[in-house]
Amino acid sequence: MSLGNDTPESGAVPPGAGQQPSPPALPFAGFGPFRLFPAERRLVRDGETIPLGGRALDILIVLVGNAGRVVTRQELMAQVWQEVTVDESSLRSHIAALRRALGDGADGVRYIVNVAGQGYCFVHPLADLGTSPSASPRSPEQNRGNPLPRRSTSIIDREDDTDAISELLRRHRFVTVHGAGGIGKTTVALAAAHALKDIFGEQVCFLDLGLLGPEDSVPDAMANALGLVARNPDPTSQVVACLQDRRMLLVLDCCEHLVDAIAPLAEAILQDAPHVSILATSREPLRAEGEHIYALAPLKIPPDGIPIGADDMGRYSAASLFIERAYASGLRRPLDDLDAQVIADICRKVDGIALALELAAGRVSIHGLKGTASLLDGSLKLLWQGRRTAVARHRTLNATLDWSHDLASLEEQIVLRRVSVLVGPFTLDDAKGVACGGDLDAVEVVEALARLVAKSLVSVDPDGDAARYRLLDTTRAYARGKLAGSGEEAEVSRRHAAYCRTRLENEYAGALEHGRSSGSPGAALLGNIRSALEWCVTRTDETELHVQLASYAAELFLDLNLLTDCRRCCERALSVLDASMSPTRYEMALHASLGRALLLTDNTGGTTDAHFRRALEVAEAIGDLSYRFRILNDLHIHYRRTAVFGRLIPIAEQAVSVADSLDDPVAAATASLMLGSSHHLVGNLASARVALSRSVKQQVLPARAARKLLDFQSKAQLVLARTLWLQGFPDQAVEKVRDAERYKPDGALSTCQALILAADVFYFRRDWTILEGYLDHLVRLAGEASLAPYEWLGRGFKGEVALRSGDVENGLDIIRVAIGRLQADRFELYLPSLRCAMAEGLAARGYWDQALDVVSGVIDTVQNGGGAFNLPELLRVHGELLAGAGNDAEAERRFRQSIALAGEQTALSWRLRTATSLARLWSRHGRRDEARMMLEKVCADFTEGFGTQDLQAAKLFLDDSVQNGSRH
Repeated sequence: MSLGNDTPESGAVPPGAGQQPSPPALPFAGFGPFRLFPAERRLVRDGETIPLGGRALDILIVLVGNAGRVVTRQELMAQVWQEVTVDESSLRSHIAALRRALGDGADGVRYIVNVAGQGYCFVHPLADLGTSPSASPRSPEQNRGNPLPRRSTSIIDREDDTDAISELLRRHRFVTVHGAGGIGKTTVALAAAHALKDIFGEQVCFLDLGLLGPEDSVPDAMANALGLVARNPDPTSQVVACLQDRRMLLVLDCCEHLVDAIAPLAEAILQDAPHVSILATSREPLRAEGEHIYALAPLKIPPDGIPIGADDMGRYSAASLFIERAYASGLRRPLDDLDAQVIADICRKVDGIALALELAAGRVSIHGLKGTASLLDGSLKLLWQGRRTAVARHRTLNATLDWSHDLASLEEQIVLRRVSVLVGPFTLDDAKGVACGGDLDAVEVVEALARLVAKSLVSVDPDGDAARYRLLDTTRAYARGKLAGSGEEAEVSRRHAAYCRTRLENEYAGALEHGRSSGSPGAALLGNIRSALEWCVTRTDETELHVQLASYAAELFLDLNLLTDCRRCCERALSVLDASMSPTRYEMALHASLGRALLLTDNTGGTTDAHFRRALEVAEAIGDLSYRFRILNDLHIHYRRTAVFGRLIPIAEQAVSVADSLDDPVAAATASLMLGSSHHLVGNLASARVALSRSVKQQVLPARAARKLLDFQSKAQLVLARTLWLQGFPDQAVEKVRDAERYKPDGALSTCQALILAADVFYFRRDWTILEGYLDHLVRLAGEASLAPYEWLGRGFKGEVALRSGDVENGLDIIRVAIGRLQADRFELYLPSLRCAMAEGLAARGYWDQALDVVSGVIDTVQNGGGAFNLPELLRVHGELLAGAGNDAEAERRFRQSIALAGEQTALSWRLRTATSLARLWSRHGRRDEARMMLEKVCADFTEGFGTQDLQAAKLFLDDSVQNGSRH
């Protein structure tokens, strides 16, 4: 049925009509209230993405790219369909859908006009053509990443370096700032990154690799920074795929200890993501292909042997930095020419190394200028003179740190080496957690830390509610060496692991006791938790601490979508458990977390089931009702996904019983959803509707729902919508979808689940245009979040849409690939529908035997699994294929089975669809009156949805039957 209108339209065609269109190359175009982003394949109106089918969007991109010119139908079809042959009705249909989306003609505003006998022309003025990537409002998922730290407000004499690095990065996409530790690489790199915002806008991702140890995965860290769910042990391909169509600057800070891992990743990004640039800082070049080195020199120092006055200090960046930091640390008097000589001497002794200058300046208020200089001449004298190789620069820093360490009091030295176990920024509570004990109490630790800040051994950022402290990487490494030599490393490391466990326990106690988590409260501790877990692994005498820490850490890893970390953490901890030990809540949590991680990364079935089952056994043994309910929900998700429908109702009934004991409205609503979904999936539609309606009526705020229970309000509405369609209420089904869309799911996974449930309703209704919009959104979001099963599910159904539109070969290819990917991941819930679509495509190509074998196999699988809500439709499709193959008797038997089963399920919509198929079969055999009476009876049961395709098809048959009957 054509939805377009090819009659000539009024309206002047701009000059240039009929000219050959040039290939559109628009990065961004604005017209009226719309913004079009071809590279991102998005049309936006007032900040909201307009759902468009892929073909309609292609047509719009071509027309806008040739605005003011007539593009012939042949040219449009050639560019949009390329090697696929379609007739003009498909073009008209997509043009009509495009006009509806634009509101073409409303209030006299025109966008696309038909030029009789020629083609189509985009006539609305283009308000703006932009080239900046920042013009494109990206989705929250695209923006997710590590933000760029603020630029330092006191960068001294590094403008030339900043400009040179920026220019180098503009010309060559990969630049490494190379230099000694403490020389200022990070400061200069951040300044250059901020200077490049004219190119990248806010699309800059900062990754502090100093938080990783040698055993940690750089691709995992980058995937997490980009907001991806790392589904593979090596997510390099996911990272590259995420970046390949984006314009972004990656700032990789502190690479020297991970060069072997970073170099190949950088090369892969450079090769396959043509619009991504990389700015790295490292003490050692990465030696990767495409890398351009910028050697950062020390700050400029006053020459030796030449008298320098106070007025000359500003000419030397090392002296300027020293003076600024000295005044900041408490120096109050003005400087004279004699002071300038001393400062010049200090600058030369530390060779212009920024960190050494800052440390020295921090002592001026205590020892004075001359005292500070004399200390450099004494026992803290630098270990080298003149040569500035990488090793020597490192030794210079060590000498400076030795000097600063020897100036500290005993309490300060103890606190410095103890806080060195902390990874990344830390709070005052963190410092007390690892430094208190035995010889130091909390008051002494706080005072010592304040003095360490004053001496520049610890830096501080006072912004926010609480100050955050940090050891520079070189200072931390130096202090760790001191800790190793102190004899207390094991005790401090244990204290560190115990502190991490306590912090997570306080944050996640609710997750274990009430089945809830509070977001990702421990994200700031991530580096510390990884470090503590690694230490526990090396200790055979810390099994209890290891298991307890791992149980909470697994919760954090799940919250942050660090699924590989979660699996490794759980597997290591479970491996040290003695089978003779009594069951504990920690063992329960480890099995449950491992099951959830496997569910999303390696759903091989038996292993996932075994971990959930063991967690459930422990929950029952220790009497933990809340966690028992949570695991029942996990098992329900697992069996839904793998289409083991026979186990769903018993699990849901257990959940209802547990929820009644908990007296928790969230649990009650969720249990009703589980029960309703179970009945829905096996075809007990009346029972499903009762349970789902009960869940919807639960007045529970979305914020109270467990994050792992996945937004039950939205889901209940959507599963109820599916049930209403099946029972013959297609209009109410759409209303429920719209109601559900008022709830905003939490995260990409929940959003993908909601999208596919909503898409189901329009799939059932055969509203292909609306369906394609949902599928486009699903594929894009799932791809960005690396949720491969949902991405391939969306692609598979897009293949069916293509098949229904006449693009049979392409549709079949897409469906075959999608089925293979979903099978490999055991995402089996939707495989029957996709296999049936594939069978219909095979039949359309003339492969009747193959098509019949496919559907027979699907029916057998579904029946062996306990049946399903869509079994009547599977039987109908089998009947249609049998009739097409000439076996009308067997076809009628299948149709009768379908109608009978649909009646048992109260699935009026399936009954109508099969009744129409049977009526056509009977009509071909001269049984018109019998067919008409049967179909009229089914249609009479409908009270709405008279504009849907199924009812329209039935009406058309009945009208034809009446006309044919009157002729006979």
